[in-house]
Amino acid sequence: HDAERFPNGMKVMADRIRETGLTPAIWWTPSVALHSRLAAEHPEWLAKDASGNVYRIGNSGYLDFSLKPVQDYLNKVFTIIFRQWGYEAMKMDFWCQGVESEQIRYATGTGVQWRDWLLSTIRSYLPKDGFLMTCVAVAMGNPFLGKAASTYRCGIDVGACAWHEHVTASLWTL
Repeated sequence: HDAERFPNGMKVMADRIRETGLTPAIWWTPSVALHSRLAAEHPEWLAKDASGNVYRIGNSGYLDFSLKPVQDYLNKVFTIIFRQWGYEAMKMDFWCQGVESEQIRYATGTGVQWRDWLLSTIRSYLPKDGFLMTCVAVAMGNPFLGKAASTYRCGIDVGACAWHEHVTASLWTL
């Protein structure tokens, strides 16, 4: 966690949110900054593209969810977020490119298979009434996403809430 922004830690933050009567939720993305410590220490964990290079969008890549060490790592991450820190909801952003692109390749399996694994794994860590929101996934009632996700957002952020941003976000949905 960021000690400057959260000097008392993420668990204390979740507890304080809960004390107000709200449900503690966290924003998360499975994308990995290619200049990050994780990418530097485990380049073999990154998914590849059709040419065998690291699959990337800008300066980010995605983990190869088909690898057992990646699954173990993510289970550790989810244990910390949901069981140790006590968060009860998640907004998962910038995720669908890592499972729905025609260019991404996993060591085994397909993007659909690993999408379902990721969503169901997160759901398994949430409490029974926990909430999982996916973002930038044009689910439009996709029953496969709905098995694990509570809802979705299929548009861009509205930023400063200017009228043109709302129009653009609406056009994304259309």
